[in-house]
This record gives sequence, structure tokens and C-alpha cells, in this order.
Amino acid sequence: SLNEIYDNIANKDEKFKDLMEYKDEVVYDRQDTVCPTTDDWKESDYIQLLLKIGAKAQKVFDREMIAIFGAHNYHGGYLKAFERMKNKSEADYAQEAFPKSAKNLDIVRGSINCKDVADLIANVEKFKRISVEKSGLSKNVNEKQTAGHLQIARVKNTFLTTADVTGGYRSFMLNVVINVDGHHKFYFDRGPNDYEEEYDDKSSTMYGLKMICELQFLLSDYLNVKKKMHTYYKIGRASTQKE
Repeated sequence: SLNEIYDNIANKDEKFKDLMEYKDEVVYDRQDTVCPTTDDWKESDYIQLLLKIGAKAQKVFDREMIAIFGAHNYHGGYLKAFERMKNKSEADYAQEAFPKSAKNLDIVRGSINCKDVADLIANVEKFKRISVEKSGLSKNVNEKQTAGHLQIARVKNTFLTTADVTGGYRSFMLNVVINVDGHHKFYFDRGPNDYEEEYDDKSSTMYGLKMICELQFLLSDYLNVKKKMHTYYKIGRASTQKE
């Protein structure tokens, strides 16, 4: 069982105590902190914008992660669907401020397979080092700064005993800011489909497209179980036989 996997790692892996040193941290936990919106839009408008930017961000994110970890270690995910984002906004994020869909931080996601805890920690530290180098930001993840490329926006360690775990599945997650490109400006008076106008004034706060993406570090012991769980999860949340 998943609990047995966790107990085995906690009791037998000598690096487990080091993993417990990684606490949850948050700099940004909403997409609208790096990808602004306007009160004139509807929730569905912002979801459309996120998906358009997400389609671009996915290519950049996958390319960066492969460059860091190699194609054999990195596995890219599928872009989150419109209906799934809409449903989560209405259910999980019902009490959040507009736009509720800004709480979706896994629109673009990928994962790193790790053979053991030592490998997981080495990969996390490798990313943290490169993040500081590329973003040009402080090493203090909690220090508020202008979002930089590959900046760590959030750390979530569900191996912690205090973590809220559903079904016993655990992983280590980093949410990462991706600079999609720097040649576009948002035109909020038009709508989510009209952000692709060329714009050269880099001093503008609306300059460039950014998105928070999710990178999961998965232990091999959990990986096979994750695949089975995801199948059951999709069946459980399906509202029709076709889904």
C-alpha cells in the first residue's frame, strides 16, 4: 500500500531526514500574480487566456526541463483542459477571489523520475541552483521580487508528516515561473484572444507573457502506483460513461 511505501522510506532511507528539511514555501500561488487580468472579464475569459499562454508555455517549459534534467528523466504532461479548470474553479476554488481559475498552477506540468530520496534531493538542488542563476533573483524563495524566468514560486513537500495527503500518495513539487516570450502585450479592453499584438516597450508592467508551471519530483516506488491511481481518479471524477 502507499502507506507501507512511505513507512519503508521513512524508516530505511538514510536521506529521509534531509528531505524533511524542505518546508512548504510560497512566493506566488495564483496565476494572476504573473499573468494579470481585469474585472471586466468573465471567468471563462481568463481560462481562455491561460490556455492560450499555456500552449506557448508548455513548449518553453518542456525545453528548459529537458535541458536541465535530460529527455530520459523528464516527462512532460498534457495541458489542462478548459472544463477541468472550470470545474475546479467552481468547486475547489469557489471561495477564492476573481479570477478563481488563477489558482490552477498545474495547467502546464511535468515530472522527474527519481530512483530514491538522495536522487530526488540532488535533482531539487540542481534545479534550485539553476533557478537562481537564470532568474537573477535572491536565493531566499520567500523574498518578494519581480517574477523571473525559472523562479521558484512555490515549494510543496507532501512527504512532511503535516502534509494534507489524499489517498497516501506523496511527491515533491515546485511551481516555477516561465517567461513565455517578451514580445507581446495584454489588451484587456479587447478580450483574451487579443493579447498577441507586438509590443516593444520593455518598461511596461504588461510586457511579456508569463505562467506558473508545475514540476513534480517522483520516487520510483510511487510512480507505478501513480499511474494506476490516475486511471481510477479519472474514472471517479467522470460524469458520463463517455468520459
